[in-house]
Amino acid sequence: MKNIFGLQVPVAPLSDLVRMKLTSFRPKDVAHLEILDETGLISPLVEADLPPELRSRLEMGRQQFAEGRPDVE
Repeated sequence: MKNIFGLQVPVAPLSDLVRMKLTSFRPKDVAHLEILDETGLISPLVEADLPPELRSRLEMGRQQFAEGRPDVE
C-alpha cells in the first residue's frame, strides 16, 4: 500500500507487474512492456530475476518494439 494524497492505494511490485505482463503477453501487455522498458523500469536487475521463458518473451517483445508492433487499438 502507498499513501498518495492521503489515500491508501494498493500498488503491485514492479517485478510482479513485469511477470504478469510477460505471462499474459497480449498485444496491450506488450505495449505496456514497451513503455516500462523505454522508461528504464525494466532494469538489468528486474530482467535477471525473470525465469528463462519470461526473459525469452521479453526479448520477443523487444523485437516487436523494434519492428513497430504491436498494433494496439
